[in-house]
Amino acid sequence: MNTPGESTENDRVEQVVWENLPVGLVLLDEEGRITRANEVAARLLTPAEGPLVGEDFFAFGEVISRVAALKRYRGEFASGDISFDFPIETSPRFGAARTQARMRSVRLPVGTCQGYAIIEDLTAFRGEQARRRRAERLASAAEATLELAHEVRNNVQSVALLTELLGEETRDPRRAELLRLVTDEARRAEALMERQLALAGERDARSMERVDLNALLGRVVKLREAGFARRGIRVRLDVDRALPLILGDSASLTQVLLNLVINAEDALESLPEEKRLILRTRTSSAGVVLAVVDNGIGMDPDTLAHVFDPFFSSKPGGSGLGLSVSRAVVADHRGRLWAESEPSRGTAFFVELPVGATRPETSGPLATAAPVRRPRSSGTAAVPRAILIADDEPVIRLAVQQILGARGHTVYAAPTVTEALRIASIFEIDVALVDYHIAGDSSRLLRKLRDMPKLRGRVVLISGDPAAARSSITNPEEVRFLSKPFCYDELVAWVEDPESEISSEA
Repeated sequence: MNTPGESTENDRVEQVVWENLPVGLVLLDEEGRITRANEVAARLLTPAEGPLVGEDFFAFGEVISRVAALKRYRGEFASGDISFDFPIETSPRFGAARTQARMRSVRLPVGTCQGYAIIEDLTAFRGEQARRRRAERLASAAEATLELAHEVRNNVQSVALLTELLGEETRDPRRAELLRLVTDEARRAEALMERQLALAGERDARSMERVDLNALLGRVVKLREAGFARRGIRVRLDVDRALPLILGDSASLTQVLLNLVINAEDALESLPEEKRLILRTRTSSAGVVLAVVDNGIGMDPDTLAHVFDPFFSSKPGGSGLGLSVSRAVVADHRGRLWAESEPSRGTAFFVELPVGATRPETSGPLATAAPVRRPRSSGTAAVPRAILIADDEPVIRLAVQQILGARGHTVYAAPTVTEALRIASIFEIDVALVDYHIAGDSSRLLRKLRDMPKLRGRVVLISGDPAAARSSITNPEEVRFLSKPFCYDELVAWVEDPESEISSEA
């Protein structure tokens, strides 16, 4: 038996526990009316502050289920065993969300039954579920992207090789320049695929190189010439001719500049008056700054605040990834990307990057717009050879056949291990090129080819990840490695001088 003092203390403890429960709790009478409710229940159920006592609890449920639920409650209350779930709507101030009330009962010492309902705040739970589903979708998308990167890289490699071959054969300077531009863009796409694989941990990230930001800007202007003319955009290129070089990944930075310029083009699209785009580079105290400035429609403060958010886009059909990816690329280069804008007054995007090296002597700010190239092999080979290319990519086989065939070599192409072994057993092969991922057992093919006396030291394994390929085969010192993506000159040099080491991982 509790003393009066103990009863008072117990009542205080009970009240504290009652009001601090993390779930909504309501007590109900035999008719389903509320006799007591804690603060969480009041917050979840009422549109404004106010008492819940005396309210019909089942009135908070869906109309279609109220009558059946109340009938069930009364029947189970009479038997003293209530146990079912009842869908209810939370208050508008809480978001008017649907949740579940767990209807239960307990027998009291006096022999009567007490009905109650537990209402959980499921907002955080649902938010976590949504985040988990989004993470799963992104993981699936990332996996699909990697598969796509593998496939696209091979296709782009073929385009680059074939356009290099066409450029080698043409005598028209303008056509040669256009083919060079196509080849360089294909090589840039290859580099972007490699970077995607590197970010996923499937490749070693490529080392930074000295990059001329003026040259990259010149390339972007050249690539967008047709778009500028079609949309009537007047472009002013205002570059600092003494701009220092930076350390960076030229393919990724070119993509950043393309994203910014294309965004500016879109902003100018609907402008009725003169459309102006200024592309400017300057030296700053932090390094170098590039500005992309347009006199387009501009952005309101809310749009400006979210412009770099993933999946945010103000353009119909836009993915909302271009600017967020661009900011990530700039951050990887220890730089900053930001925007300034006002509605109807245009937008300016700024890229600030640290200086990486001193500028070499050039004839002008755009003199190094084209990437550095190896000396071009020309004419026919001094010693024609019999070449085996074993690769399950038909366009790669075709490109190798066309390039080496044009130089006087005899090229046998095999799409599978079985076909490659058949060719090697019939013809005398001087050099064998084997794709690491060819359909079939590439390790078996390598063993058979290495056992042929004439091919010892003249078997090359082609792989996008030479380090992984080297670690997966026995006696890797007996095999040469040619890293994808490779170019025309690398292929020719390796085949015609198989004692040389032509590999990007060497």
